[in-house]
Amino acid sequence: MTDKIFLHVNPFQVTDDTFSLSADESHHAKHVLRLKPGHKIWLIDGKGTAYTGEITSLNGCAKGRIHETFSGEGENHWYLHLAVAVLKKNKIEFLVEKATELGVNKISFIRMDRCGKQHIQTSRLEKIILNASKQCGRTKFPSIEEYSSLDNFITRNKEKIVATHQMGTQSFSHYLYKNTESVSCVLIGPEGDYSEKELNLMNRSGISRVSLGNRRLRSETAGIYALTSLNEYYLNSKLYD
Repeated sequence: MTDKIFLHVNPFQVTDDTFSLSADESHHAKHVLRLKPGHKIWLIDGKGTAYTGEITSLNGCAKGRIHETFSGEGENHWYLHLAVAVLKKNKIEFLVEKATELGVNKISFIRMDRCGKQHIQTSRLEKIILNASKQCGRTKFPSIEEYSSLDNFITRNKEKIVATHQMGTQSFSHYLYKNTESVSCVLIGPEGDYSEKELNLMNRSGISRVSLGNRRLRSETAGIYALTSLNEYYLNSKLYD
């Protein structure tokens, strides 16, 4: 992977066996990566497809030829959904970057009772997702959603949810290995913890609460821990089924 150069290509700019890059990606190719005609590259379209090819022209927007097409390059064979309370800007950006590298498919931000009044800058997060995807070589960009409350999220979400909480009655790993149903969504609360109203709502909704250990973790750390645990669980399930 270290010798692969990944660039983003709009799927509408791929025609038969040719491609052209956007102005931003062309600038990156020419002035940052200093690519030349004939240089071999990988392209990702953000929709699940990767291409190998080579640059043929750097006049104006970079153009080139497609050699091979791949579906699902760099993607997990399982679905990951991270739902997390709205955090401070720098923590949101850090978590989105790392979650993308860990293969998350969807990130939901929830305005919980103990969240600060933070603004979700979707366009900024999409750029972070793009750069993280190019860095790790994944082809499908995760989606971002925002919800006004935990109640709103639970009502609209139909996936199996498990919530992390310091007072969880069992470890996340133990929960995963003893449940036959796959977990598709893991819920992370704010650093000020869930409110009593939110805990009662989870109880009424049948959402299990699991522990990530006896240390109090920052929300972004808990998110990375949970995604890593899910990846390990599903990877082992695929290997040893």
